[in-house]
Amino acid sequence: MRNRRDFVKALAAATAGGFVAQRGLAWAQGGPAQKRREVFIGRKRIKVIDSHAHLNIAEVANVVKGTPFERQATTTGDGIIGPARIAWMDRDGVDVAMLTQQGAFWYAVQDRGLARDIVKAQNEGTAAVVAKYPDRFIGMASMPLQFPDLAAEALEDGVKRLGFKGAGISAGWAGAKNLTDPEYDVFWSKAQELGTFLFMHPGGTNGNGDPHYGGRGALPNTIGNPLETTIFFSRLIYEGTLDKFPGLKICGAHGGG
Repeated sequence: MRNRRDFVKALAAATAGGFVAQRGLAWAQGGPAQKRREVFIGRKRIKVIDSHAHLNIAEVANVVKGTPFERQATTTGDGIIGPARIAWMDRDGVDVAMLTQQGAFWYAVQDRGLARDIVKAQNEGTAAVVAKYPDRFIGMASMPLQFPDLAAEALEDGVKRLGFKGAGISAGWAGAKNLTDPEYDVFWSKAQELGTFLFMHPGGTNGNGDPHYGGRGALPNTIGNPLETTIFFSRLIYEGTLDKFPGLKICGAHGGG
């Protein structure tokens, strides 16, 4: 009888083979027009959901033009959603992707009005992408967590007006307060009231210059991110946030917890 390890090895080999074969076919044809790869377990077709996909919204650059954050709002090629991204998803067998902003630079914005405007542009741009490709993407709200009341406001607007299924949060932005501090109760209360899903993305140890994370192995990602996620969830537990708001639905992006 085949054990679980044998099954995983066979699945990995089949997936890698299909991936290489389809990439080779696409390149030979000179374009990404291949049929979407379907993934099966046994004979059952399964829906593949990428729960960690990034995007950039070009309109954000207009909002921050002339501010110190202008360079950070540059829209990169891999963050643009269009036919090329759909082709990548088809090639890799991804049916649906959850979209969150790449690089939440607005956490460093200390002007409340600017922070609100940036997030509004980001969220409305994300909603437009989802509306264009409703069967391929799920929108996640962006929020200015440095202002807990504005974060609660953006979360509610994203869920109720824009139809998002949840929101992305980060505990590792520069100069961040602890998200378990009492001032964040207004945000956690709103998340519980809405019953929405929160996706915690680490970022404090990833590329912060700490020499302990240098060398080989991409340690800021492979160790730093899961460590930060673990610390975040541990604080929620030990400082009583999850006792105070037992209805919260939170998932970590890089393990831990």
